[in-house]
Amino acid sequence: MLHTALAVDPTVSITEPVDYSGKKIVTALKNSDVALVCVVTNKVADNQVTWFYQNKNGSDINIGTHTSSRNPQKYTIITMTPTSWRLTIQNIQVYDEGPYICGVQIQTKIYKKDNRTVIVIEKPKIVDMKTSSDTSVDIGEELILTCGAIGRPTPRIKWTRLAGADLPDGGKELWANNLRISQIEPTDRGKYICRASNEAGEDERIVSVLVRFPPIIDVDQNPVYQAIGYTKALVCIIEAYPEVGPKQVTWTKMGVPFDMNSGNYEIKHIVGAFNRITSKFVIKRVMSEDYGVYICKANNAKGVREKKISLEEVSEPTPDSTGRINSSSANLMDVILLLLGIVLYDTLSIRL
Repeated sequence: MLHTALAVDPTVSITEPVDYSGKKIVTALKNSDVALVCVVTNKVADNQVTWFYQNKNGSDINIGTHTSSRNPQKYTIITMTPTSWRLTIQNIQVYDEGPYICGVQIQTKIYKKDNRTVIVIEKPKIVDMKTSSDTSVDIGEELILTCGAIGRPTPRIKWTRLAGADLPDGGKELWANNLRISQIEPTDRGKYICRASNEAGEDERIVSVLVRFPPIIDVDQNPVYQAIGYTKALVCIIEAYPEVGPKQVTWTKMGVPFDMNSGNYEIKHIVGAFNRITSKFVIKRVMSEDYGVYICKANNAKGVREKKISLEEVSEPTPDSTGRINSSSANLMDVILLLLGIVLYDTLSIRL
């Protein structure tokens, strides 16, 4: 016998969470508590509000009534007002996913009801076994950085570089699990960020990449000009990995090496960041025999490299990197004047 709707039939509506999309879907973060509020009006006093869970087979499983829960450890049901009831799904897991139904029986096996489908989402988590760790490779080799993550829905993977630097193949970001560098260069070394994201959140991993390469030598000026009698520094900037130390840098002229400090010459080394060292060959007082070609040479485990710097004569003195013109002749004049002063003082003392 079919039931005919009467004016006294109840109305059933799940009002919370608010269904803004109209799709009757509730997303819930794994391990959180989820509350559904059911409002029933025009309910006959003896009719109970019943909550159901629909399993994978499509069967409605009775969770409990408005007065009691069949599984208090998983579900709590409370009466909020005379017309509203709240079902709380505690510590929700993926297996709790599915349709939840609030219903009021109006005839045998006939219910007035409303439903919400609960979908469980999970924050991404980067998986160590599927993700590259810090690594070092030789220049010119191929490198593939991998990033794997779990989560619900399946996370998307994005690769970037620290501080917004360009990726080896150009661009600021790559949406892919794998980042491939076909022929790695020293400029590709640094920190790469793998970021996994979905609607539940994100996770990230920083992977450091080192590139082993022979010394790269640059000079700040070539040729270098200076007049006779003035100080001049020849400078080479060395970049390498493994790092080059002061003992691995040499200066020569016509095959003859210079010591760190030898008379008119001085060698200074300044160790900087990013595997760099600046080597300065200082000629305290340039003389005619100092003009010519100098060689700055550096070596590490990956090879030996050198750079030539030419010192050429000019009539007017040139400044150093700070804009100053330095001449050791001034120091010599000070010494001469000091000696003359001493001699004059002794002469006057004897006469007195």
